[in-house]
Amino acid sequence: MPPSTPELEKEIAACLQKFYASRLSGLKELSLKEVLRKKNPYLYRALGIEKASEIVEQIMAAFVTSSDETIFGNVFFEPIAKLAAGGQVSPTEGVDFTVEKPDRYLAVAVKSGPNWGNADQHKRQSTNFDALRKRLY
Repeated sequence: MPPSTPELEKEIAACLQKFYASRLSGLKELSLKEVLRKKNPYLYRALGIEKASEIVEQIMAAFVTSSDETIFGNVFFEPIAKLAAGGQVSPTEGVDFTVEKPDRYLAVAVKSGPNWGNADQHKRQSTNFDALRKRLY
């Protein structure tokens, strides 16, 4: 059964608090040295970015955007989608939650948007769903 509006609003508020707390925690633990170690400085030079401060700004902006998308999906979007659908957490790898209906079994993997992964990730997702389908039928 879908949750009531007040219940959903309460969960949204709680998830937003978790999102902001996780975001702040991640930023506090961020090490510029670690972030810089994972980047290719020649890319920024090829893009015409020459000042160290501009490189750091670009790298940090990319890190925060990527980090925010991950945190948002994990602590906000996924729990809200599960609650709204009345689902249960799935024990199956690659499946976030499931909803049992009288005539079907819905398995859901929550993603941040239509361009969420590379070809290998899409293939792994299909493999996970195929394995679940084989166990169910």
